[in-house]
Amino acid sequence: EADASAVVDNGHGDSGDATSGWREMRMAETQGRSADDARRASDAEEVVRRLSASPQALLPLQLAPRWDERLRSWSLPEPLAADGTFGTLSQSPIAKEKELALDTYLLFALAGGLGCSMTHVLVTPIDMVKTRLQTRPGKYKGFVDALATIRKEEGARMLMQGADVTAAGFFMYGIIVYPGYELLKRYFFALAGEQAVLQFRVPLVLAAGALATVAVSFVLTPFEAVRIRMVERPEYAPSATAALSRFVGEGGVASLY
Repeated sequence: EADASAVVDNGHGDSGDATSGWREMRMAETQGRSADDARRASDAEEVVRRLSASPQALLPLQLAPRWDERLRSWSLPEPLAADGTFGTLSQSPIAKEKELALDTYLLFALAGGLGCSMTHVLVTPIDMVKTRLQTRPGKYKGFVDALATIRKEEGARMLMQGADVTAAGFFMYGIIVYPGYELLKRYFFALAGEQAVLQFRVPLVLAAGALATVAVSFVLTPFEAVRIRMVERPEYAPSATAALSRFVGEGGVASLY
């Protein structure tokens, strides 16, 4: 009985040790799998982060876009840059024209008006001397002589003759041509279509600028006509408004053109 009891006790003892070892082994395996799962999740998050920062990593190296530091833009590698691979290639990065609200066009007008009027007023002496050379041929030996003679005979103030008309005229020029160019450019782009814009962007932009300038010339011309008359004949009128009134009174509105 004692021997049997010992055998039974020994049997129970070995069975308990085996069960405990099996549980520890299972726990280690579970912990190992948890650690592996955590590493995989971390690796997956890192992959997502890197691809979000550099989507081109999904492409083979020979097909990935390259950053051009000189142009500050992305460029396609040779296999993709060949004509016909993706249709017509643009000369600049893909972009979309920003939608402009009325307040933006008003800012364009204000910037254009102030910029044009101030810059042309600053060069009024040059414009004044140029006009005298054109309207009084043979009187002066050249630009420098005309400048010196006018300053000596008529005073330095005469070099600013017509500055008020110039300021008004080019203010009107600026407030029309700047927003007008943007409106016409967008109109031409919409009329031509996306594919034509890629191929003919420069001609369309030039056409918009040229048409805006031609249109605004009809507004600027009357101011220039009055300015030239005031420069050529300083005694013509005491002010710009008086000169305009006399000009129209003598030749009618058509004479301004």
